[in-house]
Amino acid sequence: MRIVACEVWGYTLPLINPLSLKGLSIHFRSGFLIKCIAESGGVGWGDIAPIPQFSSETWETIKEQVPEFTQNMIGVTIDKTTVSLERLLEPLSTMTLYPSVRFGLETAMCNLAAEEWATSVSSILSTRINDFVFINALLTGGMDTICESAEQAKHNGYKTLKVKVGQGALVDDIECINKVCDIANKDMTIRLDANQAWTLDEALTFSRTIQSDKVEYIEEPLKASEDLAVFMAESSLPVALDESLINRSNIEDWQGIKAVIIKPTLLGGILQALNLSNKARSLGIRSVISSTFESGVGICALVQLAAAIGDRVTSAGLDTYRWLKKDVLSMPIPFRGGCIKLDELEKSPPEIRCEELQDLTYD
Repeated sequence: MRIVACEVWGYTLPLINPLSLKGLSIHFRSGFLIKCIAESGGVGWGDIAPIPQFSSETWETIKEQVPEFTQNMIGVTIDKTTVSLERLLEPLSTMTLYPSVRFGLETAMCNLAAEEWATSVSSILSTRINDFVFINALLTGGMDTICESAEQAKHNGYKTLKVKVGQGALVDDIECINKVCDIANKDMTIRLDANQAWTLDEALTFSRTIQSDKVEYIEEPLKASEDLAVFMAESSLPVALDESLINRSNIEDWQGIKAVIIKPTLLGGILQALNLSNKARSLGIRSVISSTFESGVGICALVQLAAAIGDRVTSAGLDTYRWLKKDVLSMPIPFRGGCIKLDELEKSPPEIRCEELQDLTYD
């Protein structure tokens, strides 16, 4: 498999509802699709989608890097006898790439290899693959909207609800979560995400006032991550790490955490995500593959990654796909009842709606 061309296309996709990111409201999701073409004519697509307020890179800085990394990809050769993901992605190891760019390029190479070798991406990623992936329902908005969404998610068969907290008054968060706990049935769990919004005192007040028996974990409750040990010692709520992993991914340093939220767009690709997941498993920590509002191309890759991790009971954080009013995929990803079957996702290569794209390869 020899790559003979590498193209980059820009996209801007409207959202169903505005997305609030640390005080910034966005109405569109912008990113890039990268298309690697083999001399056989085979094609592999990847998604590069830096997210405002969280990614170190921006749409503009990535566009400046396009000529360099597209040129570096031309001529890359991978033998079918390659026996590991590390060998497949080895040509990228010498390139200096932004995290979201590395995720996009790694995804494109995995998709291209899967097409060339008549296999699935999930099979390239792991030998232990789940045949389906559960998805948590992402609930945002005001209290009434969140409660209505929780009822709908329960009706649709979701097993896990994820609720954003820390964006308004603490007393409102407490009331809202207690209502969601009442809505959830005995087979459902609830995830909370504070995005580092609270002081230690606020987080402890929250944890001591809500119904906690159905709470799987709370993500990043504190502004000051150095206070996490105190919070975990004084609270019954399990803790998951998300933003803290970006600058401090050595999870051995974090004693007592329940889960790590793995976002390849922010952490730097598929290989980094798998390595972090393997390390977490060795420490008895749960791994949750999660999205950052990527396009359908990125979400497909994350579904396959979640399946490759091999934990059948852990719901992935991929419900962001519902926020896209339009997508780059001709056929929507078939999420049904809080679950996606891998054979439905992988039965045919994705078709791209090229009319949604802007060719940036030669800009």
